[in-house]
Amino acid sequence: MNTINIPLPKEKLAYWVKNDAQRAVLHQPVDGDYRTYTWGLISDTAHRLSSFFAAQGLVKGDKVAILSKNCAEWIITDIALMLSGLVSVPIYPTANAETISFILDHADCKHCVVGKLDDWQSVESALGTDIVRIGMPYEDIMPVTHEWVDIIGEHEVNRTLPEIQGDDLMTILYTSGSTGNPKGAMHSYESFVNCGKNTGRIMEATPKDRILSYLPLSHCTERNFVGSVMLTYGLEAYFVDSLATFADDLAYCNPTVFGSVPRLWTQFQKKILKQLPEKKLQLMLKLPIVSGIVKNKIKRQMGLSSARIFLSGSAPLSHKLLEWYKQLDINIAEGWGMTETFACGSLPHPRTEIKIGTISQPIYETDIVIADDEEILVKSSSSMIGYYKDEAKTKEVINEDGYFHTGDLGKLENGYLSIVGRKKDIFKTEKGKYV
Repeated sequence: MNTINIPLPKEKLAYWVKNDAQRAVLHQPVDGDYRTYTWGLISDTAHRLSSFFAAQGLVKGDKVAILSKNCAEWIITDIALMLSGLVSVPIYPTANAETISFILDHADCKHCVVGKLDDWQSVESALGTDIVRIGMPYEDIMPVTHEWVDIIGEHEVNRTLPEIQGDDLMTILYTSGSTGNPKGAMHSYESFVNCGKNTGRIMEATPKDRILSYLPLSHCTERNFVGSVMLTYGLEAYFVDSLATFADDLAYCNPTVFGSVPRLWTQFQKKILKQLPEKKLQLMLKLPIVSGIVKNKIKRQMGLSSARIFLSGSAPLSHKLLEWYKQLDINIAEGWGMTETFACGSLPHPRTEIKIGTISQPIYETDIVIADDEEILVKSSSSMIGYYKDEAKTKEVINEDGYFHTGDLGKLENGYLSIVGRKKDIFKTEKGKYV
């Protein structure tokens, strides 16, 4: 029995199949061509994968890892695991062999779905001989136990899916592990559904929206946008074939929502200025008619002519760069979230001012307070259950009122959140003042 009053992933998938079965929503480039998946094909493939998992003896609650760069089959695998009540364990495609081995062992994974990797030879040893490998349908992937095409061809649609409840464990998201071994944040179906529901609501998502998926799906933010928002609001997801084809794939997608990290925004600027030096650009922007033509041309060359939302995260963008983009009518909003809250923290609210120097406003169903020592505390409808196999650490970061101690220092003014530092960078003087 569903313990929450919003549709779970299985129910949302059934909704799209019933109402929009023939629309292509996943677009995967392969050697210059595009492999597309309609809602109907996504459902059929995911249900056949679910049958395979059942035939492997996997039961609700078992853990299955996903080790691959972003692709359409990553999303379909994730959906298949949700249908089966299996717990997904995404692993960063850039992780080294030591990290991969730790996660597989720590999360008790006996199966791993593998796909596109830049250098699979350097990490294959991490999977050992005990892990059952399921290979996505791409050339040049590591040797696998079971091939995707064979699985889909040999298994019927699974019609005996387990009953899923909102508070059942759905996924374990491992942190980057910058200090020691990575921690596994446990998230329920309720958490997954809520993160997409509230993110999509704040961005006013519709089935007409398009997003390019290239930041790791193993990260909470990309999984939220491309996984949960897609299932909830029906937007289309496009993928990148390789770094060499990024510009072409971006132009093909022509996204309506585009988020990135500071490094890429800086690279975009360099590319623009290489074609149009700063002095000439500034002169042209002062000319009334020419200015509009220049702005539109730049957006078109960037592959962002249809973008209505521009986002940045993971690290702060310089005010100077934000102002530079603003003059091109590219108003980049900075957002913030954490693995422990499934990326739900702050995002720009619709039709409100983007304030440079802030990380926007708290997202829906997320309560943010500033503690006496200026630490940012968060309680969200998509907060984690806790850290896997680490109850002590869980109690350390989640207080008795359910607020997560982020470790970030910040301020909340007029509804806008700003980060001013990290708690570990301060100390308390004898007079009780934090420095």
